[in-house]
Amino acid sequence: MTAKPHFEVSRPGLAQLLERRGDDWPAFVVYELLQNALDADHASSIDVEVHPVPGIARIEVVVRDDSPDGFRDLTHAYTLFAPSEKKANAELRGRFNLGEKLVIAVAREMEIVSTRGGVRFDEDGRHDLRRRRTAGSEVRVLLSLPHDRATVLVDAARSILIPSSVALTLNGEVLPHCAPVSHFTASLATVVADSEGVLRPTKRIARVEVFEPDPDLGPYLYELGIPVVPLDGDRYSYNVLQKVPVDLERCSVPPGYLRTLRVSAANALLEAIDAEQANRAWVRDALGDERASDDLVRTAIRGRFGEKVVVADPKDHESAQTAASHGYTVVRGGQLSAAEWENVRRVEAIPSSHALFPTSIVDPSLVEEYPGEETWSPGTRVIVAYSHLLAAALAEAGIFHGKVRVEVVSCPGADNRADFLEGHLRFNVGRPNLMAVLDLIVPGVTALPDEAVALVLHELAHQDGGHLDHDYHKFLTAAGAVMRRLGHLDAEALKVLDRGDGAVVADRGVGTV
Repeated sequence: MTAKPHFEVSRPGLAQLLERRGDDWPAFVVYELLQNALDADHASSIDVEVHPVPGIARIEVVVRDDSPDGFRDLTHAYTLFAPSEKKANAELRGRFNLGEKLVIAVAREMEIVSTRGGVRFDEDGRHDLRRRRTAGSEVRVLLSLPHDRATVLVDAARSILIPSSVALTLNGEVLPHCAPVSHFTASLATVVADSEGVLRPTKRIARVEVFEPDPDLGPYLYELGIPVVPLDGDRYSYNVLQKVPVDLERCSVPPGYLRTLRVSAANALLEAIDAEQANRAWVRDALGDERASDDLVRTAIRGRFGEKVVVADPKDHESAQTAASHGYTVVRGGQLSAAEWENVRRVEAIPSSHALFPTSIVDPSLVEEYPGEETWSPGTRVIVAYSHLLAAALAEAGIFHGKVRVEVVSCPGADNRADFLEGHLRFNVGRPNLMAVLDLIVPGVTALPDEAVALVLHELAHQDGGHLDHDYHKFLTAAGAVMRRLGHLDAEALKVLDRGDGAVVADRGVGTV
């Protein structure tokens, strides 16, 4: 009994595999024919022709190369998954030995003529040809397509990134070479055949060329010059100079592969990360990856939020408002993913609002001294007295609530020269910028300097919130109206110098200095 073949292949079913790519499936035909020509040994010239056939809905595609050896084994053109020398070389484009079969399946006719003979495929089957070429190969494919689809095939040929060692001609026009704007190396997944010819996933250090995106295609991932998948949200196109892990139809790659490519690109292309790029997918993916470099994290954060940026301290709400009032961008929890926050904390890329604008100066670890009244400077005595008098006057006007307790501390390590928290006003004489104000207060002068009055008013206004709170500004405007008639407070505060002590009139209801 005659044995039957192990397998039977449905040509229409095989064609449907390619047609799943959608309306651009004819582009695959061009990519497949060109990748074979580019992989041919020592090919330096490739000619591509795309011709609508007059009078009938057919388009002919012809690809010729000048490789001295031509098509090494014509049986590979019609043998599915035949062992191929390409599988063992990560820097050649093919790996499944499937592409020509997909082209045969969708073609009305296909003819291959090379140095070792020729073969023709048509509706009747496969025919061996007696013709041969002295060098190189010629492939002719007849596709059942309306003439207006010729633009898809022409555009596909134009989209190839042509190696500098090859001259590519399209319908008589020599296509220009496109020079990369940069390059980098990365450890990327690929597939290479082992000693037994079995494809194994592995990782190799690959060179990746960086290109300005094609105006028509946009950012794209290329495998050795052949377009693979679009890169939505990327700044550049990337040409990986080794096999890319694609599916059988060559139209998708694993998400993890794209993430590795993007973080490698972002680490290498810091100068391209500006305010616009920092918010796009390629940088956002990289920022949340553990492989992001310290410089990338800092650059991405500055590009996204600006040079002046802090993270809101949940234990010091007012410090975030103070930072915002100084022109800082305040970043809060939901604005970054958990992975992005992990990298930001690792690199310390964003200081906390409390670190730059702490609300309270009374940190036991920083306070060096609580100076007694006998050591206070004249200016210190006056500003303490004025604080009591102003708080009492504003309380009488219904603006300030309750009493104020004034304290003098020496805390050189704190940024604040004064603060107000829960009815407690503190002056930090350890800060030179406060002492400069206090030194302006001298005996014999009947009015306090504006700097001293502004400081006290600023701090008392914090009873109603932080710098960005509506009630804070409402307090200041109301206090300004009341203080128009409170000039006598200056002279009354200055009397403490005449008396030589720090006492304040008891019936003011504000306690003692």
